[in-house]
Amino acid sequence: MNTREFEYISSQFSEDSQSFNKGAFIYLPEQVVKNVFLVHEGIVKIGYYNSRNDSVTKAILYKGDVFNVPRLLQKEAAANYAEVISTTAKISTMSSTEFWRKIKDDVEFQYQIMSSLTQRVTELEKRWMWITSLSIEKRVIAFIVDMGLREGKRVGFETMVENPFTHSEIGKFIGSSRQTVTTTLNRLQEKNLIYYNRKKILIRDLKKLQSSIC
Repeated sequence: MNTREFEYISSQFSEDSQSFNKGAFIYLPEQVVKNVFLVHEGIVKIGYYNSRNDSVTKAILYKGDVFNVPRLLQKEAAANYAEVISTTAKISTMSSTEFWRKIKDDVEFQYQIMSSLTQRVTELEKRWMWITSLSIEKRVIAFIVDMGLREGKRVGFETMVENPFTHSEIGKFIGSSRQTVTTTLNRLQEKNLIYYNRKKILIRDLKKLQSSIC
């Protein structure tokens, strides 16, 4: 979503965005929520708990992403939850009544919502491709590259990425274990492809790292 698109879609939501801290739930499993949400700042995880009560990540949402639309179409409460995983996040809300009114009357709004949902499907397809066709190391690299392309800030020839994810969260998203993610990150750091700590990842050469996925 470019700047113009974000400015448009954010103008359609409530002007008073709500702030959340890391670990806060925007909604819980089985909770009936008749609102649509927009990420203004931060990162939000959509997840659910499996039969072993393990948390499973379904999607990671960034600035400009709209969420909870599918739940409005369900007659019963959904099993998904939405949790803030960045240090802080700002979220705006729109009631279901206002959402459906805008969908009916505003062609531009229809387009932006469809664009957001289509992007979500594209992200799911990309994640499926990672899991089914890439080695564990390349899945970790693909995850880092994706963050760099989305949120990275240039620092000379390098790219700095804020990293709110634990190794366990990365593992759950790419279909790996925490231990394997840690080992892979250490190996990439030993090769001087990245430098990482708990809060940031410095990608030495984003294009070079991206080319190593192929």
